[in-house]
Amino acid sequence: MATMNVLQGGIRGTIGAETGVRKNGKNVLKKRIWSKAPGNAAQTKSVRSFEALNRISSSIAKKYWYWLGIRQGNMHKHNAVASEFKMCVRDHVFNPSRLSEIIKNGKQISVNQFSVDPLTGGIVVDVFANLPGMARGTQRALLMVFDGEGHVHLCEELKNPAFYTSFQTQLLLKFPYYLMCFSSTREGKKITLQNFTLERTLPENVFYTENFPSVRWWTEEPDRLCGEGAGISTSGVTLVVDDTI
Repeated sequence: MATMNVLQGGIRGTIGAETGVRKNGKNVLKKRIWSKAPGNAAQTKSVRSFEALNRISSSIAKKYWYWLGIRQGNMHKHNAVASEFKMCVRDHVFNPSRLSEIIKNGKQISVNQFSVDPLTGGIVVDVFANLPGMARGTQRALLMVFDGEGHVHLCEELKNPAFYTSFQTQLLLKFPYYLMCFSSTREGKKITLQNFTLERTLPENVFYTENFPSVRWWTEEPDRLCGEGAGISTSGVTLVVDDTI
């Protein structure tokens, strides 16, 4: 809704794509422009990559903000994390391994087991963080499990060296799956991030394919379907499609 000042010749408010405002003592008419051209493939890929970054950034900000040492400024916490970790998106591709550019690799965090079973939704994680400062409260570690589109299935602040969990979740079959860890050391007001560790997995006996647009993955184990109406068993091979067949 907009109002018109006939004497001053100004408009306040919005009419269609135009908005009237008062600026520097003058009446200004602004126009919003929308592009009718659909985004190209590169633009769409870039948007999806930043969506993945925002998803993991949101979980990190909720679970681990105190141990990041990131200045928030006038941003929301998850946006501050995404800004700090922006190198994960480059050339329209989401690649969390690039965090090693700002978080040094180390040997204090070891991954004993990381497996994902898309047929049952089972995830197994076994990690050991050799961080003496945990007992003194000066060191912590972050552990995350997420898929290739940034959907987070596990995000934990590790307060003790040994961590093991086995759970089932609804997987979206966005391969690959990642297990990411890094540690934080607090010295006064300074926080140092280090021991970056990233494991990437494709489930055993499951092979991702792009040859068929409706098929996400296939397995050599017959008659094991992801869900009702979600697979085709043929010649000892199970094809799992996007939704239903």
